[in-house]
Amino acid sequence: MIIAIAESLALREAIITCQNLQIKTVLFESDASQLVKSIHDGHCPTELYGVISDILFYASAFEFVNFSWIPRERNVIADSRAFVNYHGHLAKERALQLNGSDIGDWNALVKLAPEEEEEEYKAAVAYKKSLCADLANDKRFLFGIAVLGYDTSLPEDQVKSILTEHFSSCGVITHVYVCTPDECTNIYFSKKEDEASAMDLNGSKVGGFKITTMLLATAISNPRLAPGDEPTVGYSIPAPFLEFAREINKKRDDYMTEWRVKARRERVIKARREQAFKPS
Repeated sequence: MIIAIAESLALREAIITCQNLQIKTVLFESDASQLVKSIHDGHCPTELYGVISDILFYASAFEFVNFSWIPRERNVIADSRAFVNYHGHLAKERALQLNGSDIGDWNALVKLAPEEEEEEYKAAVAYKKSLCADLANDKRFLFGIAVLGYDTSLPEDQVKSILTEHFSSCGVITHVYVCTPDECTNIYFSKKEDEASAMDLNGSKVGGFKITTMLLATAISNPRLAPGDEPTVGYSIPAPFLEFAREINKKRDDYMTEWRVKARRERVIKARREQAFKPS
């Protein structure tokens, strides 16, 4: 876990630096396989909870932050990269001045990304942003609660069935997500009053176990901050973004695979045309 935590802290430092430079977009790639799995599965080991929460707190100040943890064959921090889009007067020059600077026990290597790499990054960010926007506007995930304290020894499908039945009287349930590692289940409702009714069942018993209910962070209760807005204490990333992180990343990766094939084809065609029209 040392590498994962170290890379998380490095990301935190990178975000703070970008915030100071008024940089709006950050893409971070990591080699820590445990961190990859944790983020993609929508949960983190206990050791990382505080670190990830801290990262999300700083990241929420950005118009859009795209985290993409990509495993590679080697598991070393030296291969990790953070791509940034610079905005504002002299932002590029100020960013380049950080090359070689000491950032939390490691030296930053800052350079301009090749045009092709930058285009690929922008395409990935734009597509993932559209997926996140769709999820934020999905009416199934606007109201919800987290349930804890039930019998966690039960299979996932049985937990889902029992809790669905227990909360069915509260209103229309739109989605149920059982997170076995976190021993928690998220239940979403179609209306605010249904959510309130579900909260009233806090302390009730399910199969002899006293359950606890808590309000979920959703796009309604924790909307994405507007550009320039400062994050407030208590802000949390909406739960659906954590639940569907793996699916979103999979869709983005599939999209980018097709995008790269198309981009290579277009570059080949362009090169052939330029060659054909070269004066002999």
